[in-house]
Amino acid sequence: MSLDFSTLVQLRRSHPGWRLLLADHAPLVASFLQRAFIEPNVRVMAQPELESRLDADEQALYLDLCRDHLAPSLRLEQERIGFAHLLEALRVL
Repeated sequence: MSLDFSTLVQLRRSHPGWRLLLADHAPLVASFLQRAFIEPNVRVMAQPELESRLDADEQALYLDLCRDHLAPSLRLEQERIGFAHLLEALRVL
């Protein structure tokens, strides 16, 4: 795949990973993914195990999102992909 400007723009519009990088909480999510999946070279993790690996800031964000404390039905990123979708995507990694 060529990484020319138009390809990168298209990826930014359509690829879930690129869209996640545009989220307000992207650094928090990316650091968690690095720690939970990339460093230990883990590809699959059950949701309870995943939740147990959240640090205090990540746990607070997770609970705020689950309880609609930030806003009703607020999603993790600007394109409005739901938190359940993120958990499912993480589950299949």
